[in-house]
Amino acid sequence: MPGRRFASVVVALVLAIVAVGRIADTHHVYSDTYDEPHHIAAGMEWLERGTFTFEPKHPPLGKVAAALGPYLAGATIGETPYFDRAAREVLHSRGAYVDDLARARVGMLPFFLSALACVWLWTRRLAGNAAALVAVALFSTTPLVLAHAGLATTDMPLTGTITWALLAIALWLDDHSVRNGAFVGATVALSVAAKLSALMFIPVSAAGLVAARWLVNRTRRRQGLADERRSVDVRRLMTSALVGGLVGFLVMWSIFRFSVGPRFGTLIPGGVPLPLPELVNGVRELLIQSEHGHSGFLLGQHSWRGWWYFFPVGIAVKTPIALLVLTLIGAVAVVRTVRARADWQYLAPIVAAAVILAAAMTSTINIGVRHVLPIFPLMAITAALGVIWLWGLTRHRTAARSAVAVLFAWQIVASVRAHPDYLPYFNELAGTHPERVLRDSDLDWGQDLLRLADTVRARGIDSLSVAYFGKADVDRLVPAAVRPFTPAERPVGWIAISEQLLSHADPQFAGYRWLQSIDPEARVGKSIKLYRVVP
Repeated sequence: MPGRRFASVVVALVLAIVAVGRIADTHHVYSDTYDEPHHIAAGMEWLERGTFTFEPKHPPLGKVAAALGPYLAGATIGETPYFDRAAREVLHSRGAYVDDLARARVGMLPFFLSALACVWLWTRRLAGNAAALVAVALFSTTPLVLAHAGLATTDMPLTGTITWALLAIALWLDDHSVRNGAFVGATVALSVAAKLSALMFIPVSAAGLVAARWLVNRTRRRQGLADERRSVDVRRLMTSALVGGLVGFLVMWSIFRFSVGPRFGTLIPGGVPLPLPELVNGVRELLIQSEHGHSGFLLGQHSWRGWWYFFPVGIAVKTPIALLVLTLIGAVAVVRTVRARADWQYLAPIVAAAVILAAAMTSTINIGVRHVLPIFPLMAITAALGVIWLWGLTRHRTAARSAVAVLFAWQIVASVRAHPDYLPYFNELAGTHPERVLRDSDLDWGQDLLRLADTVRARGIDSLSVAYFGKADVDRLVPAAVRPFTPAERPVGWIAISEQLLSHADPQFAGYRWLQSIDPEARVGKSIKLYRVVP
């Protein structure tokens, strides 16, 4: 009914506004995290110079969105040809570090709202207005989602685009219209332009959706619910695919400023100009990094090649338990619904989430659950289907509805208690020492330097030895005489050290562990410990 739909839209907007307010409240809390200044500087290069050479490994869409606010306010990277120098200076170029960092983070909000809108629309198509609101509420209260919606990185841009791409593919599989083909092309191009991991996630997800559709339709044919041989309009399919490919190419090329690289081949004098050279270079760099691996930590272990179970463990401890339980219930409800209605579309969100997780488990780069952030809107949709199924049970009705109320309350309480520290949030399964489970961008991404500065002022500290994990400028932000110290040293006086360095399993950090035998004077945020060592 139109009235119910209008009410659903209004409530969804209210939930979105509340979530945006909570995200914006974190913008001035954290110093720049490890990756943020590099993303901002690369986006600034695109805006200022019309080139994209600093870091092709991460495409420009999210970076330009992050750089736009500081750029319009007057920030600049100047004339330097050096990426690291540009990253160090971009947030300090006009003496408004905190404000320009907040402006960069505001650029992520459209992607968060995009993901939220897709969650509402996709869930509503499957189960109606009530389910759509439940999905929006669950997604917008998940701490990991709120954390990366408030940081100027590429993880939320990917989530805000790939969710639409997956919905577009699911729709196209049932209707090969030109409109749906163009929808697929545009959304896939935006996803790839947001983060190159889309090049892995989208094909495997599409394969999973095709398999789910085939299995369900095969069952329908066996039950006599569908024609034994359903003809496919090949001409319509090919036209739709060609339009989608063309739209996708043009969208992608426009984001890269219609760039042309070295000429290729000899059939034409001088060769054929190659479009999108930055994309090709980015894929090459990503493959090299994947081959070499990355320093990672999990359950007290250190590895350069990662663990196949890194992301399942990470999701288990970084997701509110209520959302995990509701997602499992939703998966059961989806299977029952598909059996009853023989409609494969109900499977699409959970199948895509499972396939993305399976693909990520092959990665050698295990530095954060954020790398599978696109799973969370899909979990929210599935969980909402579980809530509606539980609520509608006739047997054990009171128990089922009580369970829904308890789980929903648990989700909200966990989210509220996490504020504003959504980034280092862990659920109850991680225990009281989450640093023994995960670190890096799941706990310590260099985000608490502004809080350290506040602590230094409050305690009147004039000299400080610092071992900091991050790229923020300690000398500029901390109002004290700062001296970095290495694992080979044992300084006295006031000492601040990042959790990442203090208790990492990598042998190169073993020299810091002597501090673990001393009680800290304070914990600064969730990622820095402050000590006072008497000579």
